[in-house]
Amino acid sequence: MRPINVTLDSVTWELAKTKTNFSEWVRNQLRSERNKEFAHRHPPLSEISTERLNYELKTRGEEEE
Repeated sequence: MRPINVTLDSVTWELAKTKTNFSEWVRNQLRSERNKEFAHRHPPLSEISTERLNYELKTRGEEEE
């Protein structure tokens, strides 16, 4: 993991305090955004081969380590 600083205003600070693990929440939000972008550029998973699906899952897993 790499550290990054985020500047919050008073409103976002209060929202962040409600999260049990703010860093994890941010990572999940960023991954969700990436996955949505991926979905718009690629065919539905039901239309790709098993080999391609395995490749995509392996690649995503390595990115998140």
